[in-house]
Amino acid sequence: MSRSSTSTGQNSWDTASVLSFLIHDFPDPIFALDESGLIVAANDAGLKVAGQSMESLSDTPLTSLLGPEFARKFEQASNAESADEPVRFRCAIQLQGGARSQTDVTILPERSSHSQVHAYVLLVPHSSRQYDEPDLAQMLNVSQGGLNAIFNSGASGIIFFDLDGKIIEANPAVQRMLDYDADELRGKNVLDLVHEPSGLAPATSHGDPFADLVAGTRNHFQSVRRFEHRDGHLVWAQVTVSAVHDEQGEIRYFISMMQDVTEHKLLEDVAVIANEAKASLEEALERIVEELAIQLGFQAAHVLLVHEQSARIVPTGIWYLAEPGMLPNFSELTKATTFAPGAGHVGRVLSSSVATLDRDLPHSADSLRIAAAIDDGLRTGLFVPMIIHNDVVGVIEFYSTEDRDVDPTLLETLTRIAPQLGWLIERERAKEALELKSAELERSNRDLERFASVASHDLQEPLRAIGRCTALLRDQYGDQFEEDAAQLFFFIADGVERMEALITDLLRYSRISTATVEHTLVDLDQVVRDVLQDLTVAIDENDAVITVSDLPVVRGNDTQLHQIFQNLIGNALKYRGQDPPRIRISVRASGSDWLFSIKDNGIGIDPVYHAQIFDIFRRLHARDQYTGTGIGLAIVKRIVEQHQGRLWVESTEGEGSTFFFTLPIPGGNGSHRDDRTAQ
Repeated sequence: MSRSSTSTGQNSWDTASVLSFLIHDFPDPIFALDESGLIVAANDAGLKVAGQSMESLSDTPLTSLLGPEFARKFEQASNAESADEPVRFRCAIQLQGGARSQTDVTILPERSSHSQVHAYVLLVPHSSRQYDEPDLAQMLNVSQGGLNAIFNSGASGIIFFDLDGKIIEANPAVQRMLDYDADELRGKNVLDLVHEPSGLAPATSHGDPFADLVAGTRNHFQSVRRFEHRDGHLVWAQVTVSAVHDEQGEIRYFISMMQDVTEHKLLEDVAVIANEAKASLEEALERIVEELAIQLGFQAAHVLLVHEQSARIVPTGIWYLAEPGMLPNFSELTKATTFAPGAGHVGRVLSSSVATLDRDLPHSADSLRIAAAIDDGLRTGLFVPMIIHNDVVGVIEFYSTEDRDVDPTLLETLTRIAPQLGWLIERERAKEALELKSAELERSNRDLERFASVASHDLQEPLRAIGRCTALLRDQYGDQFEEDAAQLFFFIADGVERMEALITDLLRYSRISTATVEHTLVDLDQVVRDVLQDLTVAIDENDAVITVSDLPVVRGNDTQLHQIFQNLIGNALKYRGQDPPRIRISVRASGSDWLFSIKDNGIGIDPVYHAQIFDIFRRLHARDQYTGTGIGLAIVKRIVEQHQGRLWVESTEGEGSTFFFTLPIPGGNGSHRDDRTAQ
């Protein structure tokens, strides 16, 4: 095929083919009509709403879809003095199945003598107007001159190429995108521009979109591909390729539309790498600098990070080198060099937070490594900041052995990537801080456990001595004291006993907080049976009735789960009302948890205290009313939380209480048997 010209009336493309390409993906139905109102062409949306193929729809009057009113409006549009005077009206369109839909109709006359199209008709559902009519009118004004205008002034790149891949024509947008003039592009194969040739090359492998296009099994395909700029950097483009056929159905040539998406793709790639949880900081930075260096067309890149204590920027040893062994002198000197703010290229970026390009490193007054740069043949350097909250935390330096320039748009893109790079450093710092805190907490817990063990022993021994001495004093010399002394002896013994209980509970609480215990599958039916056996005396003394639903198997620590039920059932017995205790233990599935409840008919709790009762040492009653240390519910809460559960209470004073807690379901909902009653 001969090379086409862009002058009006001389293009080798045909209006209908290019029109089809331009409006193919337009979201609303568009029909092209001849002067008699018969359908000449329609886009995919038009074929869908008509419910017919183009073959069956061709030469059909549009009145069959829009009704007789359309004929009057079409005549009105045909008699309009200018194509800038579209005719608009609303009508009920007949859909497949007999349904009717209110639709806004716009008729745009076509005045070109070069086109067989007399008018274009746009249908938009009345519920939404999804287009800008002036822009649409411009798009549909596809006379030969109109096509030339779109081709030459459009923001998107358009390439025509033949079956061998030879470029027939490329519009100015492509020329600007890749920095080639029209004549240079006409002399190239389209694959010469594609950095990944498989993206556009004909292929026979199953599922290849281009092969499907050549075979005629699809009308077009879309993909994202990298193209090579004249200066060596890469341009990401969203590419749509369509085949243009002749009257016999044979492919005449291909049309490719290109939309520059470099910024979006780079931001996306950096974000994906930065957000990969498994990637270490070093691995992520290595992948990012390699991706950016290849994208920029630079042969080397290196990462430097700000040292938080000294505020100087230091090398990391993270390099990308296009060839192993590159830059031996420069990389060796870099290992031993740090930069203060404002010193050299790196220091200037640290101070200014702005990317810097030096096109002549051998003569640069800013280079602190100029001798090594000359020895290794470096010509161009680019220095890009890594930023967190407006503070530079690192710099990536890129180097080329060639004289290079960087497109200003690409520099702006790199500036917008800077916060993504900074976030990567911030994430690593947060991870390190968390690991440090975890280590400190683990060390603190070990110290607390040792302290609790030693303290309990050291405190209990003097208490036992006080208790023994008081007992001996009372037994051997009690008759020598006055009558009030017996009460004093009682107070001393009671205080010693309560202090010992308090120390024991404190030790138990601290061990729950610090100890790492083994979790296994625990049958709570057996746990509650053991608890009720332990509380037999209290149950009998209070004439209590305890009803227990079928309880599941959970994953946890047997001893600690025993303590949960013992403390909660024990409290229900202790804080009884006037009537004998009636306690109900039940469970149900709630999402991914078991929800347990222990309901009693005791004295209840004022809602004001519902949260406070779980605090350590929190007591709502005097010791002469109810015994205890005030640690029991705090212990229960800590155990439940260590089993990834929650604990709370619902109660009204004088009307009993219900304690709820959750435990995770270990992979099954369990089954329920008959309730069991203990009395």
